[in-house]
Amino acid sequence: MDWEAEVAVVIGARGKNIPERDAFRHVFGYTVLNYISARDLQRRYGGQYLKGKILDGKCRLGPWIVTADELDPDNRRIMSRVNGITKQDSNT
Repeated sequence: MDWEAEVAVVIGARGKNIPERDAFRHVFGYTVLNYISARDLQRRYGGQYLKGKILDGKCRLGPWIVTADELDPDNRRIMSRVNGITKQDSNT
């Protein structure tokens, strides 16, 4: 199993064919996401990434949502640690 710490965008308003300039009007907020991938399944299927990323219960969200007016998503630090060891340390 492998992990990927990410920022998830929580959509709060429906839309279709939204112009890029209006996209953030549809964002309710942000939360953290831990995307767990099964790399062995990906290798078993010839590098097919989808096979290792669609496992039930392996995409953890939260536990909180920060509303869009509370956070500027640009250049935010994102980090993951496993058993106290830093595995990712980057920014948005």
